[in-house]
Amino acid sequence: RARIVATVSSFADTQRQLDVSLHRDGDMEQQLTMTVPPHAQAQAQAVFEVAGAERASVGWEVRIDSDDAVPGDDVTRVVQAAADSRRVAVVHRDDRDDALRFLTAALEAAGVVNPLIVADAAEWPMPAPDCLILLDPGALPTALARRVARYVEEGGGVLTIGGPRTLAAGQLPSGEGVTGAVFETEHRVLVDDADHPLADGDWSEVAVNRALSLSELASPAVLSLVPTATGSATSVSGARPWLIERPWGAGRAMTLTTALDRRWSTLVLRPAFVGFIGNAVSYLAGEPALRATVGEPVVTAAGNVQLLDSDGNRVLALGETQVERTVALRVREPGLYTVRTPGKEALLAVNVDPRESDLTPMSAELLVRWGRSAALPARDGSAVLAEATAAEPADQRFPLAPALLVLAAILLAAETLAANLGAISRNLAPFRSALRSGWRWRRA
Repeated sequence: RARIVATVSSFADTQRQLDVSLHRDGDMEQQLTMTVPPHAQAQAQAVFEVAGAERASVGWEVRIDSDDAVPGDDVTRVVQAAADSRRVAVVHRDDRDDALRFLTAALEAAGVVNPLIVADAAEWPMPAPDCLILLDPGALPTALARRVARYVEEGGGVLTIGGPRTLAAGQLPSGEGVTGAVFETEHRVLVDDADHPLADGDWSEVAVNRALSLSELASPAVLSLVPTATGSATSVSGARPWLIERPWGAGRAMTLTTALDRRWSTLVLRPAFVGFIGNAVSYLAGEPALRATVGEPVVTAAGNVQLLDSDGNRVLALGETQVERTVALRVREPGLYTVRTPGKEALLAVNVDPRESDLTPMSAELLVRWGRSAALPARDGSAVLAEATAAEPADQRFPLAPALLVLAAILLAAETLAANLGAISRNLAPFRSALRSGWRWRRA
Protein backbone atom coordinates (compact mmCIF):
# COMPACT_ATOMS: atom_id res chain seq x y z
CA ARG A 1 0.00 0.00 0.00
CA ALA A 2 0.93 3.66 -0.33
CA ARG A 3 -0.17 6.96 1.12
CA ILE A 4 -0.69 10.52 -0.03
CA VAL A 5 0.25 13.25 2.46
CA ALA A 6 -1.41 16.65 2.00
CA THR A 7 0.21 19.58 3.83
CA VAL A 8 -2.03 22.59 4.52
CA SER A 9 -1.22 26.02 5.96
CA SER A 10 -3.57 28.89 6.71
CA PHE A 11 -3.09 32.65 6.89
CA ALA A 12 -6.40 33.22 8.68
CA ASP A 13 -6.48 35.13 11.98
CA THR A 14 -7.95 32.19 13.89
CA GLN A 15 -7.63 28.43 13.99
CA ARG A 16 -9.70 26.71 11.32
CA GLN A 17 -11.37 23.36 10.78
CA LEU A 18 -10.99 22.29 7.16
CA ASP A 19 -12.48 19.42 5.20
CA VAL A 20 -9.91 17.91 2.85
CA SER A 21 -10.88 15.24 0.32
CA LEU A 22 -9.09 12.86 -2.05
CA HIS A 23 -10.44 12.36 -5.58
CA ARG A 24 -9.70 9.87 -8.37
CA ASP A 25 -11.10 10.37 -11.87
CA GLY A 26 -13.37 13.11 -10.49
CA ASP A 27 -14.93 10.90 -7.79
CA MET A 28 -14.31 11.51 -4.08
CA GLU A 29 -12.81 8.49 -2.37
CA GLN A 30 -11.92 9.81 1.09
CA GLN A 31 -12.54 12.91 3.20
CA LEU A 32 -10.81 14.05 6.40
CA THR A 33 -11.32 16.96 8.79
CA MET A 34 -8.19 18.69 10.01
CA THR A 35 -7.34 21.54 12.37
CA VAL A 36 -5.05 24.19 10.87
CA PRO A 37 -3.26 26.79 13.07
CA PRO A 38 -3.64 30.52 12.28
CA HIS A 39 -1.17 32.93 10.68
CA ALA A 40 0.79 30.08 9.03
CA GLN A 41 2.36 29.40 12.43
CA ALA A 42 2.52 25.70 11.65
CA GLN A 43 1.35 23.28 9.02
CA ALA A 44 -1.16 20.48 9.37
CA GLN A 45 -1.08 17.21 7.47
CA ALA A 46 -3.82 14.93 6.18
CA VAL A 47 -2.73 11.37 5.37
CA PHE A 48 -4.71 9.30 2.86
CA GLU A 49 -4.04 5.56 2.62
CA VAL A 50 -4.31 4.28 -0.97
CA ALA A 51 -3.57 1.08 -2.86
CA GLY A 52 -0.05 0.34 -4.03
CA ALA A 53 1.26 0.88 -7.54
CA GLU A 54 -0.92 -0.48 -10.32
CA ARG A 55 -0.10 -1.48 -13.88
CA ALA A 56 -1.01 2.03 -15.04
CA SER A 57 -0.28 5.35 -13.36
CA VAL A 58 -3.07 6.97 -11.34
CA GLY A 59 -3.88 10.68 -11.11
CA TRP A 60 -5.09 11.95 -7.73
CA GLU A 61 -6.51 15.31 -6.65
CA VAL A 62 -6.50 16.62 -3.07
CA ARG A 63 -9.06 19.36 -2.49
CA ILE A 64 -9.90 21.75 0.33
CA ASP A 65 -13.69 21.63 0.48
CA SER A 66 -14.16 24.44 3.03
CA ASP A 67 -14.71 28.10 2.13
CA ASP A 68 -11.57 29.98 1.22
CA ALA A 69 -11.03 33.60 0.20
CA VAL A 70 -8.25 32.56 -2.18
CA PRO A 71 -9.42 29.29 -3.77
CA GLY A 72 -6.84 29.17 -6.57
CA ASP A 73 -4.53 26.82 -4.65
CA ASP A 74 -7.19 24.66 -2.99
CA VAL A 75 -6.56 21.78 -5.41
CA THR A 76 -3.26 19.94 -5.75
CA ARG A 77 -2.66 17.08 -8.14
CA VAL A 78 -0.22 14.20 -7.89
CA VAL A 79 0.53 11.19 -10.10
CA GLN A 80 1.10 7.78 -8.52
CA ALA A 81 3.54 6.05 -10.85
CA ALA A 82 2.75 2.62 -12.26
CA ALA A 83 4.47 -0.50 -11.02
CA ASP A 84 8.00 -0.40 -12.40
CA SER A 85 8.44 -2.52 -15.50
CA ARG A 86 11.52 -0.80 -16.93
CA ARG A 87 14.32 -3.02 -18.21
CA VAL A 88 17.76 -1.56 -17.49
CA ALA A 89 20.94 -3.23 -18.76
CA VAL A 90 24.37 -2.55 -17.21
CA VAL A 91 27.43 -3.34 -19.32
CA HIS A 92 30.16 -4.29 -16.83
CA ARG A 93 32.72 -7.08 -16.68
CA ASP A 94 33.71 -7.20 -13.00
CA ASP A 95 30.90 -8.23 -10.65
CA ARG A 96 33.19 -7.76 -7.62
CA ASP A 97 33.65 -4.05 -8.29
CA ASP A 98 32.36 -1.62 -5.64
CA ALA A 99 31.09 0.62 -8.43
CA LEU A 100 28.61 -2.06 -9.48
CA ARG A 101 27.33 -2.42 -5.92
CA PHE A 102 26.87 1.35 -5.62
CA LEU A 103 25.00 1.43 -8.93
CA THR A 104 22.68 -1.52 -8.25
CA ALA A 105 21.80 -0.07 -4.83
CA ALA A 106 20.88 3.26 -6.42
CA LEU A 107 18.85 1.50 -9.13
CA GLU A 108 16.95 -0.48 -6.50
CA ALA A 109 16.18 2.74 -4.61
CA ALA A 110 14.92 4.21 -7.91
CA GLY A 111 12.59 1.24 -8.42
CA VAL A 112 14.72 -0.91 -10.76
CA VAL A 113 15.08 -4.12 -8.75
CA ASN A 114 16.75 -6.55 -11.16
CA PRO A 115 19.02 -4.79 -13.66
CA LEU A 116 20.48 -7.00 -16.39
CA ILE A 117 24.27 -7.34 -16.10
CA VAL A 118 25.90 -7.76 -19.53
CA ALA A 119 29.54 -8.86 -19.85
CA ASP A 120 29.67 -9.95 -23.51
CA ALA A 121 27.61 -9.93 -26.68
CA ALA A 122 26.14 -13.39 -25.97
CA GLU A 123 24.34 -11.94 -22.91
CA TRP A 124 22.74 -9.07 -24.82
CA PRO A 125 19.09 -8.85 -23.68
CA MET A 126 16.26 -9.43 -26.12
CA PRO A 127 14.08 -7.49 -26.58
CA ALA A 128 16.27 -4.42 -26.25
CA PRO A 129 16.37 -2.76 -22.80
CA ASP A 130 14.67 0.55 -22.09
CA CYS A 131 18.03 2.13 -21.28
CA LEU A 132 21.68 1.12 -21.08
CA ILE A 133 24.41 2.00 -18.56
CA LEU A 134 28.06 1.51 -19.48
CA LEU A 135 29.86 1.26 -16.14
CA ASP A 136 33.55 2.07 -16.71
CA PRO A 137 33.45 0.09 -19.97
CA GLY A 138 37.10 0.42 -21.01
CA ALA A 139 37.86 -1.32 -24.32
CA LEU A 140 34.77 -3.40 -25.09
CA PRO A 141 35.03 -6.61 -27.15
CA THR A 142 34.27 -5.93 -30.80
CA ALA A 143 30.98 -7.85 -30.90
CA LEU A 144 29.69 -6.14 -27.73
CA ALA A 145 30.81 -2.71 -28.95
CA ARG A 146 28.82 -3.24 -32.16
CA ARG A 147 25.73 -4.22 -30.16
CA VAL A 148 26.00 -1.06 -28.05
CA ALA A 149 26.54 1.18 -31.09
CA ARG A 150 23.58 -0.32 -32.95
CA TYR A 151 21.34 0.05 -29.89
CA VAL A 152 22.10 3.77 -29.50
CA GLU A 153 22.13 4.60 -33.20
CA GLU A 154 18.63 3.15 -33.52
CA GLY A 155 17.28 5.45 -30.79
CA GLY A 156 18.28 3.91 -27.45
CA GLY A 157 19.51 5.86 -24.44
CA VAL A 158 22.92 5.22 -22.85
CA LEU A 159 24.75 6.59 -19.79
CA THR A 160 28.52 6.09 -19.81
CA ILE A 161 30.21 6.37 -16.41
CA GLY A 162 33.98 6.81 -16.49
CA GLY A 163 36.66 5.13 -14.44
CA PRO A 164 40.16 3.67 -14.50
CA ARG A 165 39.42 1.10 -17.24
CA THR A 166 38.10 3.83 -19.52
CA LEU A 167 41.17 5.91 -18.75
CA ALA A 168 43.45 3.01 -19.66
CA ALA A 169 41.55 2.40 -22.92
CA GLY A 170 42.04 6.03 -23.93
CA GLN A 171 38.55 6.47 -25.42
CA LEU A 172 34.83 6.05 -24.86
CA PRO A 173 32.76 3.46 -26.74
CA SER A 174 31.28 6.32 -28.75
CA GLY A 175 34.76 7.17 -30.08
CA GLU A 176 35.70 10.31 -28.12
CA GLY A 177 39.25 10.28 -26.82
CA VAL A 178 40.05 10.38 -23.11
CA THR A 179 43.22 12.29 -22.27
CA GLY A 180 43.50 11.39 -18.60
CA ALA A 181 42.74 12.59 -15.09
CA VAL A 182 42.50 16.37 -15.29
CA PHE A 183 43.04 17.29 -11.66
CA GLU A 184 43.69 15.93 -8.21
CA THR A 185 42.30 18.81 -6.14
CA GLU A 186 38.77 19.10 -4.81
CA HIS A 187 36.16 20.61 -7.13
CA ARG A 188 32.46 21.41 -6.70
CA VAL A 189 29.58 20.89 -9.11
CA LEU A 190 28.23 23.76 -11.20
CA VAL A 191 24.83 23.45 -12.91
CA ASP A 192 25.07 24.65 -16.51
CA ASP A 193 21.62 23.61 -17.79
CA ALA A 194 19.12 24.00 -14.95
CA ASP A 195 16.22 22.86 -17.17
CA HIS A 196 17.78 19.48 -17.93
CA PRO A 197 16.16 16.60 -15.95
CA LEU A 198 19.55 15.21 -14.93
CA ALA A 199 20.56 18.54 -13.37
CA ASP A 200 17.79 18.22 -10.78
CA GLY A 201 19.15 17.52 -7.29
CA ASP A 202 21.19 18.94 -4.44
CA TRP A 203 24.76 19.05 -5.74
CA SER A 204 26.06 21.39 -3.04
CA GLU A 205 27.48 18.54 -0.91
CA VAL A 206 29.18 16.68 -3.77
CA ALA A 207 32.97 17.11 -3.85
CA VAL A 208 34.96 15.73 -6.81
CA ASN A 209 38.65 14.95 -6.52
CA ARG A 210 39.27 13.30 -9.90
CA ALA A 211 37.65 13.17 -13.32
CA LEU A 212 38.43 12.31 -16.91
CA SER A 213 38.98 14.84 -19.68
CA LEU A 214 37.46 14.35 -23.11
CA SER A 215 39.71 15.34 -26.00
CA GLU A 216 36.79 16.55 -28.14
CA LEU A 217 33.84 18.33 -26.56
CA ALA A 218 31.21 18.96 -29.23
CA SER A 219 28.27 19.63 -26.92
CA PRO A 220 27.72 21.95 -23.95
CA ALA A 221 27.83 20.40 -20.49
CA VAL A 222 24.82 19.78 -18.26
CA LEU A 223 27.01 19.85 -15.12
CA SER A 224 30.54 21.22 -14.79
CA LEU A 225 33.28 21.30 -12.18
CA VAL A 226 35.05 24.34 -10.73
CA PRO A 227 37.56 24.57 -7.86
CA THR A 228 35.86 24.63 -4.48
CA ALA A 229 37.57 27.91 -3.63
CA THR A 230 35.84 29.65 -6.56
CA GLY A 231 33.17 31.55 -4.63
CA SER A 232 29.49 30.96 -5.35
CA ALA A 233 29.31 32.25 -8.91
CA THR A 234 26.77 30.56 -11.14
CA SER A 235 29.06 30.60 -14.17
CA VAL A 236 32.83 30.40 -14.19
CA SER A 237 35.05 30.56 -17.24
CA GLY A 238 37.27 27.53 -17.65
CA ALA A 239 34.85 25.15 -15.89
CA ARG A 240 35.54 21.48 -16.67
CA PRO A 241 32.65 19.44 -18.13
CA TRP A 242 31.42 16.71 -15.79
CA LEU A 243 28.10 15.50 -17.24
CA ILE A 244 27.71 15.89 -21.01
CA GLU A 245 24.94 14.99 -23.43
CA ARG A 246 26.05 14.46 -27.01
CA PRO A 247 24.48 13.13 -30.21
CA TRP A 248 25.07 9.49 -31.10
CA GLY A 249 22.94 8.38 -34.03
CA ALA A 250 19.25 8.72 -33.22
CA GLY A 251 19.76 7.99 -29.52
CA ARG A 252 20.50 9.90 -26.32
CA ALA A 253 24.03 9.59 -24.95
CA MET A 254 25.11 10.96 -21.55
CA THR A 255 28.66 10.80 -20.17
CA LEU A 256 29.70 11.20 -16.52
CA THR A 257 33.46 11.72 -16.32
CA THR A 258 33.82 10.56 -12.69
CA ALA A 259 34.04 6.95 -11.50
CA LEU A 260 31.64 5.57 -8.86
CA ASP A 261 34.53 5.45 -6.44
CA ARG A 262 34.90 7.25 -3.11
CA ARG A 263 38.48 8.16 -4.07
CA TRP A 264 37.20 10.00 -7.12
CA SER A 265 34.28 11.86 -5.52
CA THR A 266 31.73 11.88 -2.70
CA LEU A 267 28.89 11.38 -5.21
CA VAL A 268 28.07 7.81 -4.16
CA LEU A 269 27.80 8.93 -0.52
CA ARG A 270 25.29 11.73 -1.12
CA PRO A 271 21.50 11.66 -1.64
CA ALA A 272 22.00 13.34 -5.02
CA PHE A 273 23.37 10.03 -6.38
CA VAL A 274 20.10 8.09 -6.03
CA GLY A 275 18.12 10.94 -7.55
CA PHE A 276 20.62 11.26 -10.40
CA ILE A 277 20.41 7.55 -11.28
CA GLY A 278 16.60 7.61 -11.11
CA ASN A 279 16.42 10.69 -13.34
CA ALA A 280 18.93 9.16 -15.76
CA VAL A 281 16.87 5.96 -16.15
CA SER A 282 13.65 7.93 -16.71
CA TYR A 283 15.27 10.34 -19.17
CA LEU A 284 17.18 7.75 -21.19
CA ALA A 285 14.12 5.51 -21.35
CA GLY A 286 12.19 8.43 -22.84
CA GLU A 287 9.72 8.67 -19.95
CA PRO A 288 7.97 12.01 -19.50
CA ALA A 289 7.92 13.75 -16.13
CA LEU A 290 5.14 13.05 -13.61
CA ARG A 291 4.80 16.60 -12.24
CA ALA A 292 5.20 20.17 -13.43
CA THR A 293 4.51 23.77 -12.44
CA VAL A 294 2.36 26.11 -14.51
CA GLY A 295 4.54 28.03 -16.96
CA GLU A 296 7.76 26.15 -16.18
CA PRO A 297 9.42 24.02 -18.91
CA VAL A 298 9.15 20.23 -18.75
CA VAL A 299 11.77 18.54 -20.95
CA THR A 300 10.64 15.37 -22.70
CA ALA A 301 13.20 13.29 -24.57
CA ALA A 302 11.08 12.49 -27.61
CA GLY A 303 10.91 13.86 -31.12
CA ASN A 304 7.12 13.61 -31.21
CA VAL A 305 4.82 14.38 -28.30
CA GLN A 306 1.15 15.12 -27.77
CA LEU A 307 -0.34 16.73 -24.67
CA LEU A 308 -4.01 15.98 -23.95
CA ASP A 309 -6.21 17.49 -21.26
CA SER A 310 -8.67 15.54 -19.09
CA ASP A 311 -11.28 15.68 -21.89
CA GLY A 312 -8.88 14.25 -24.47
CA ASN A 313 -8.36 17.55 -26.31
CA ARG A 314 -4.94 18.45 -27.67
CA VAL A 315 -3.22 21.27 -25.83
CA LEU A 316 -0.08 21.79 -27.93
CA ALA A 317 -0.10 23.39 -31.36
CA LEU A 318 1.22 21.33 -34.27
CA GLY A 319 4.45 23.31 -34.41
CA GLU A 320 5.17 22.48 -30.76
CA THR A 321 4.91 18.71 -31.19
CA GLN A 322 7.73 18.06 -33.69
CA VAL A 323 11.32 18.78 -32.66
CA GLU A 324 14.69 17.32 -33.47
CA ARG A 325 15.62 15.68 -30.16
CA THR A 326 13.69 17.07 -27.18
CA VAL A 327 10.65 19.21 -26.52
CA ALA A 328 10.13 21.52 -23.55
CA LEU A 329 6.46 21.53 -22.60
CA ARG A 330 5.04 24.67 -21.01
CA VAL A 331 1.56 24.11 -19.61
CA ARG A 332 -0.42 27.27 -18.93
CA GLU A 333 -3.27 25.86 -16.82
CA PRO A 334 -3.17 23.50 -13.80
CA GLY A 335 -4.73 20.07 -14.18
CA LEU A 336 -4.08 16.41 -14.96
CA TYR A 337 -2.76 15.87 -18.49
CA THR A 338 -1.82 12.89 -20.62
CA VAL A 339 1.59 13.01 -22.32
CA ARG A 340 1.63 10.79 -25.40
CA THR A 341 4.94 9.85 -27.04
CA PRO A 342 5.60 7.11 -29.60
CA GLY A 343 4.46 3.86 -27.98
CA LYS A 344 3.92 5.38 -24.51
CA GLU A 345 1.39 7.34 -22.47
CA ALA A 346 1.88 8.90 -19.05
CA LEU A 347 0.02 11.22 -16.72
CA LEU A 348 1.36 14.67 -15.86
CA ALA A 349 0.21 16.59 -12.76
CA VAL A 350 0.45 20.36 -13.24
CA ASN A 351 0.01 22.64 -10.21
CA VAL A 352 0.36 26.33 -9.45
CA ASP A 353 3.69 27.52 -8.13
CA PRO A 354 3.78 26.92 -4.34
CA ARG A 355 5.14 30.44 -3.86
CA GLU A 356 1.76 31.77 -5.01
CA SER A 357 0.32 30.39 -1.77
CA ASP A 358 2.61 32.41 0.50
CA LEU A 359 0.50 35.32 1.77
CA THR A 360 3.09 36.65 4.19
CA PRO A 361 2.91 40.49 4.06
CA MET A 362 5.87 42.28 2.57
CA SER A 363 8.21 43.74 5.17
CA ALA A 364 7.93 47.45 5.94
CA GLU A 365 11.63 47.95 5.19
CA LEU A 366 11.15 46.56 1.69
CA LEU A 367 8.13 48.78 1.13
CA VAL A 368 10.20 51.83 2.08
CA ARG A 369 12.96 50.69 -0.24
CA TRP A 370 10.42 50.55 -3.05
CA GLY A 371 9.34 54.11 -2.33
CA ARG A 372 6.07 53.23 -0.57
CA SER A 373 4.74 54.48 2.74
CA ALA A 374 4.88 51.95 5.55
CA ALA A 375 4.30 51.86 9.29
CA LEU A 376 7.61 51.11 10.99
CA PRO A 377 7.88 50.32 14.72
CA ALA A 378 9.66 52.98 16.76
CA ARG A 379 12.04 52.17 19.59
CA ASP A 380 9.40 52.93 22.21
CA GLY A 381 7.00 50.47 20.63
CA SER A 382 4.78 53.02 18.92
CA ALA A 383 4.25 53.05 15.18
CA VAL A 384 5.64 55.78 13.02
CA LEU A 385 4.94 56.46 9.40
CA ALA A 386 8.05 56.28 7.29
CA GLU A 387 8.16 57.39 3.71
CA ALA A 388 10.81 57.07 1.11
CA THR A 389 12.76 60.31 1.28
CA ALA A 390 15.30 59.60 -1.37
CA ALA A 391 14.98 62.40 -3.90
CA GLU A 392 14.38 61.45 -7.47
CA PRO A 393 17.64 61.77 -9.39
CA ALA A 394 17.80 64.77 -11.66
CA ASP A 395 16.85 64.04 -15.24
CA GLN A 396 20.20 64.27 -16.98
CA ARG A 397 19.09 62.71 -20.21
CA PHE A 398 20.14 64.58 -23.37
CA PRO A 399 17.65 64.48 -26.26
CA LEU A 400 19.34 62.91 -29.26
CA ALA A 401 16.81 63.73 -31.97
CA PRO A 402 17.68 67.48 -32.36
CA ALA A 403 21.39 66.74 -32.30
CA LEU A 404 21.03 64.08 -34.97
CA LEU A 405 19.03 66.47 -37.16
CA VAL A 406 21.71 69.17 -36.86
CA LEU A 407 24.44 66.65 -37.69
CA ALA A 408 22.50 65.43 -40.74
CA ALA A 409 22.08 69.05 -41.95
CA ILE A 410 25.82 69.73 -41.58
CA LEU A 411 26.69 66.58 -43.50
CA LEU A 412 24.25 67.50 -46.27
CA ALA A 413 25.70 71.00 -46.59
CA ALA A 414 29.25 69.66 -46.64
CA GLU A 415 28.38 67.13 -49.34
CA THR A 416 26.72 69.82 -51.48
CA LEU A 417 29.67 72.20 -51.06
CA ALA A 418 32.14 69.48 -52.00
CA ALA A 419 30.15 68.64 -55.13
CA ASN A 420 29.96 72.31 -56.16
CA LEU A 421 33.67 72.85 -55.64
CA GLY A 422 34.38 69.83 -57.84
CA ALA A 423 32.16 71.22 -60.63
CA ILE A 424 33.84 74.67 -60.45
CA SER A 425 37.26 73.05 -60.64
CA ARG A 426 36.26 71.15 -63.78
CA ASN A 427 34.86 74.32 -65.45
CA LEU A 428 38.08 76.33 -64.82
CA ALA A 429 40.33 73.65 -66.21
CA PRO A 430 40.43 75.11 -69.83
CA PHE A 431 41.33 78.61 -68.57
CA ARG A 432 44.15 77.23 -66.46
CA SER A 433 45.47 75.37 -69.49
CA ALA A 434 45.34 78.52 -71.67
CA LEU A 435 47.16 80.59 -69.05
CA ARG A 436 49.93 78.03 -68.85
CA SER A 437 50.29 78.08 -72.66
CA GLY A 438 50.45 81.94 -72.72
CA TRP A 439 53.09 82.02 -70.07
CA ARG A 440 55.25 79.58 -72.01
CA TRP A 441 54.83 81.75 -75.23
CA ARG A 442 55.89 84.96 -73.50
CA ARG A 443 58.98 83.28 -72.12
CA ALA A 444 59.90 82.04 -75.52
